[in-house]
Amino acid sequence: MKRSLGWLLAVGFGVCLLGMGCKKGDQVRSDASAPAPAAAPAGWSQVYSADFKSVQKVPAEWAAVSGEARVANGALEVKGDGGDGQLVLKNPKCPGNVRVEVVASLVGANDEVCDLSPFINSDESGYEAGYLMQFGGGGNAENRLRRAGEVVDSTVNTKMMVKAGKKYLLVAENDGGKVRLTADGQELLSYKDASPLKGAGNGNIGFYTWGCTLRIDKIAVFTK
Repeated sequence: MKRSLGWLLAVGFGVCLLGMGCKKGDQVRSDASAPAPAAAPAGWSQVYSADFKSVQKVPAEWAAVSGEARVANGALEVKGDGGDGQLVLKNPKCPGNVRVEVVASLVGANDEVCDLSPFINSDESGYEAGYLMQFGGGGNAENRLRRAGEVVDSTVNTKMMVKAGKKYLLVAENDGGKVRLTADGQELLSYKDASPLKGAGNGNIGFYTWGCTLRIDKIAVFTK
């Protein structure tokens, strides 16, 4: 069930290049093999989609909780210079079952990277209230799930680490308490939560990085 990259380009709205040149260490390598978004399984409904190629500022529905948000190089970016960067999608709210498909990359000085990490079922203050799915956490040493700020030990692994500048298709999902993250079709995290996070205080998705620039090329959000 593969779709072409034209799917998100066609349905999204976007943001154009601001002409803000990259600093040394910030160049994203061309990756013609970047994977295409997959079709969501039956039963999911799309509630949001975007690419970032034709408007001139960060869309109103996005906010930086920490770090700097901007539009540059054809992508929505959050930069965590010297600390964490968190970007939250304020609307639409997704307080239960949610699936996020995103084409994203991570760059840092001297290719040192940490956390190309989506979060779901959180709030507008960042990942602490939700599921943070750490891809390349701990200085790109491991992958792990944080539930409401606490590491779920059974999810810690080193299956795949982040390559600086490489574009990944990430799919982050909470489907009835089954919390899962894949990168380019490979499962990185899976956890069955007996008491899934949901409700008014768990309606936001977002992205987290540490000391790097996290770039989002395309995104789609689905609910059940």
